[in-house]
Amino acid sequence: MIDTERSRLVKAQLLRSLEYDDAVVSGDLGASLRQDYSARLRTEDRVTAIMEDHRLRAWLAGPTSDVLFVNGNHKASEHQPPTSFISAKLVMTIQEGRLKQKAGVKRAKAPAVFSLSHFCARHKHPKDPDSGADGVLRSILAQLLIGWPEFDLTAVGRLREIDHSNIDDLLFILENLLDQIPPGIIVFCILDAITVLEDRKLWKDSAAKVIRALVQITEKHDAERHCLLKLLLTSPTGSRSLYREVPGESVVWMPEIVPRNGAISDYVWKRDVARNLEVPDRNVLKFGRGHGSEDLE
Repeated sequence: MIDTERSRLVKAQLLRSLEYDDAVVSGDLGASLRQDYSARLRTEDRVTAIMEDHRLRAWLAGPTSDVLFVNGNHKASEHQPPTSFISAKLVMTIQEGRLKQKAGVKRAKAPAVFSLSHFCARHKHPKDPDSGADGVLRSILAQLLIGWPEFDLTAVGRLREIDHSNIDDLLFILENLLDQIPPGIIVFCILDAITVLEDRKLWKDSAAKVIRALVQITEKHDAERHCLLKLLLTSPTGSRSLYREVPGESVVWMPEIVPRNGAISDYVWKRDVARNLEVPDRNVLKFGRGHGSEDLE
């Protein structure tokens, strides 16, 4: 039986040591959403093209743990990279889906689906506590602790002794916690502009180590039937090295020229994403059209 009081105290201690600030996470999300309000038409075309790519659809809707690395091929000279907007919209859609309940259905204590996210491009400065590969891990660890209320933190023996700047220690805790989440729960982990970490020699090796470990955890969760883990990594332009840490079939390279689709409409999100991001009793996500009776809207 879980010692709930002790776990609560350990959780509070760990969140303090991770220096988690909810305002930073919500601020990153809001800024990434606002950036599209003045987006150029070709940026909007690329957003639509990425969202309509069958590989992103398969990652979102598939009934297994999976990883996807999206290279947006967005010109560096243009503002407002589409991958950040997409990442933020996906996180927001997942969060909104958690909050909306069908009439007459009692809310469960624990969520059926939740998201972890980090927007690396907003934490480029080395003195930023959320910068680098260790900053990414501290951020998603804290979000995980908040997102899932039923961890047995007394079972994590190294919790009090971990070095919060040490990649191995942080990965140990992350894997331990994810392994505690039962099958039937879906965890989205969205790391936007991860290639910011390959641009600095100081961060490059540790970033590769983190991605390699996250891919291994995802593969283990698929093989051993832990919670459903969906790992999305994005690059606004194109990765030079970090993409190699992901299986080749899980890497998407967007073309230089994408079809003209016009302005981004609510259709892409409300009818083609939010409407079909469903979490039924069985461990399956549906994506596509024709599930109107199960809307999250």
